[in-house]
Amino acid sequence: DFDLRAELGHAWRMMRGDKRYNVVVRFTQPFAETVSETRWHPTQQEEWDDDMQRVTLRFTIDGLDEIVWWVLGYGPGATVLEPPELIERVSSLAQETAERYAKKKKKPH
Repeated sequence: DFDLRAELGHAWRMMRGDKRYNVVVRFTQPFAETVSETRWHPTQQEEWDDDMQRVTLRFTIDGLDEIVWWVLGYGPGATVLEPPELIERVSSLAQETAERYAKKKKKPH
């Protein structure tokens, strides 16, 4: 009687979290076209800006652990607009990464 869909719920991929989130991420070119061509999640909705230079994707997902890494993979081409918890996680990890490379940059080779 195992039902994989019921078990995964609205997980981003495989890891279902305990809380449901409405996630909103804006992508700029050149990523906007690429991300809009893929169906990343069954709840996905997209909205293009009038100038067709940015696309906003919306998802309803259970948990943030997986999507945080997906967003970070787009670097400055992606901006999380919602929820605040995801904004904070992406910001914190991006800052840690930038600090790590800034330290290496200061060391003589």
